[in-house]
Amino acid sequence: RPDRSRYRTSLESLLRLGLREQEVFAAAVDPPEDEGFVEGEMAEHLGGLDGEPDRWRVAVDGRGSVLGLLWNGGGNDRLGPYASVRQIIVAPGARAQGVGTVLLRTAEAEARASDAVLMLISAFRTNPAWRLYRSLGFVDFPAPFRLDPNPEHIVLWKCLQPDAIPGSGVSVPVLRAMRAADAKLL
Repeated sequence: RPDRSRYRTSLESLLRLGLREQEVFAAAVDPPEDEGFVEGEMAEHLGGLDGEPDRWRVAVDGRGSVLGLLWNGGGNDRLGPYASVRQIIVAPGARAQGVGTVLLRTAEAEARASDAVLMLISAFRTNPAWRLYRSLGFVDFPAPFRLDPNPEHIVLWKCLQPDAIPGSGVSVPVLRAMRAADAKLL
C-alpha cells in the first residue's frame, strides 16, 4: 500500500506518464477516444488515490523508487461479487522484469481472499499489455455479459470460483495439470 506522503510525487509522475501512453493507445483505435482523456483520467485517479488509498498497490525497488502501481476496484453485479483492475502502470525502465506480474498476482490473491467470483481487467486493443493479462490466465469476457459495446476495448476476466456463478450459462474452462489419461483424448 502506498505511503502517500513519501511516494506522492512519484505516483503522480507515473500516473501522468501511463495515462499519456494510454492516450496514444486511445487515439489509435477506430474511432479514437475523446480528446481530454488524460486530464479527466488524471483527476479521477488522483481522487481515487486520495479517497481510496487502501485500493492502491505500489511496487518499489530497494532504493524506494516507484516501479509500478495498481488500482483495485470491484463490486457486485449479476454474476456475483467481482474484483477489477482499474489501472495498472509499470514504469518504462521496469517493464518486462516481472513488476506487472507481481502487481496482478497480488491483486488476484486479494480478490480470492475477498471471495470475489471473478476478476476483470480491460485495455485498448492497441495496448500491448493485454498479452501479459492473457499470459496470467485472463480470457475474453463472455459476450452475453459484456456491457461495453466498443470492440476496441479488450475486456478480459478470470473466473476465481467457477462453481459460484449460478445460472450464468457460461462454460468456464478449468485448468489443471495434464494427466496420463489425457493423452488418449488428445
